[in-house]
Amino acid sequence: MATVGVVLPNYNHAALLPEAIAALQAQTRPFDEFVVVDDGSTDDSVAVIERLAAADPRIRLIRHERNRGAVAAMNTGVAAATADYVHFAAADDRFSRELVATLLPRLEAHPGAAFACAEVTLTDRTTGRPIGLRPAVRPAHRARYFTPAESAALLTRMDNFVVTPAALFRRALIATMGGFDARLGPFTDGHLVRRLALHHGFCFAPRVLVEWRVDDRGYSRAVARDPGRALDLLRRVLEAFAEDPVFPSWYPPLFERRYRFAVARLAVQAEPVDFPTLERILEPGGVWLGPVRRLPAPLLRPALLTALTLLFRPTSLRGLLGTALARRFGHPATEPAG
Repeated sequence: MATVGVVLPNYNHAALLPEAIAALQAQTRPFDEFVVVDDGSTDDSVAVIERLAAADPRIRLIRHERNRGAVAAMNTGVAAATADYVHFAAADDRFSRELVATLLPRLEAHPGAAFACAEVTLTDRTTGRPIGLRPAVRPAHRARYFTPAESAALLTRMDNFVVTPAALFRRALIATMGGFDARLGPFTDGHLVRRLALHHGFCFAPRVLVEWRVDDRGYSRAVARDPGRALDLLRRVLEAFAEDPVFPSWYPPLFERRYRFAVARLAVQAEPVDFPTLERILEPGGVWLGPVRRLPAPLLRPALLTALTLLFRPTSLRGLLGTALARRFGHPATEPAG
């Protein structure tokens, strides 16, 4: 029988670990192992994990003597795990009890798929304020498997259709791919899921299975809001794409366009609007910023977002509308016959 594990990197989340692990222990289809990688915490995380492990033999603690970062912790966890399938959890997220029960049957029904994924609801970690649902555009409105060729076709219309906190992976394939690429920082999981999908295909289930709590001060946002770091990361990502011929030649420039839009959108949402970042991201095409920045405050952000959307065309507007309508009015999450 297939085994399922969870890899949980931790750095100074002692206060959150009991709730997170309790939620993972409450799965209707239980996990067979818990690999908790403490990444050099300076709080009492290790004592908390050891106490939890004493009560549940499935929990295994691995310690980094010094803080090496989330990517290294995930790679350590993957290398130590023995389960056939693995889920990557975060101590500050919340999980549906049906996560494994929903995703595992999809992978067992489609043995070629590298992973199965679902949807998440985003909330602000500090305030608890709902932010939205991801992916912004669903790959499909019914549960289904996408072949590698279909995965490539999806990339012509959308990006970020895989949300790692709501995914279950074939562990052996992650090892085959060399694990998570430490060069790519906050995009390391985005790079890996694209490679896996293009090599092996994936399954999608249109169901919210995780509450993903995001922090405006977190690593990913910090990189995106620093134009120098953001552009350096973009350079490294494009180099990584070039190293694997599975990425179609048309994809890197399309990805760059979408990436620049994402960074520019965060600059527009900043208070006040971060025009220096916009100028760096739009070079040399930002000559229109001068007239726009003189607009009255109520019109400024809508005008900037409209202009950026028209300039970068980041995703399918039809897809955004279709996803919004499907979520609003509901759609059966079943796989069509055949």
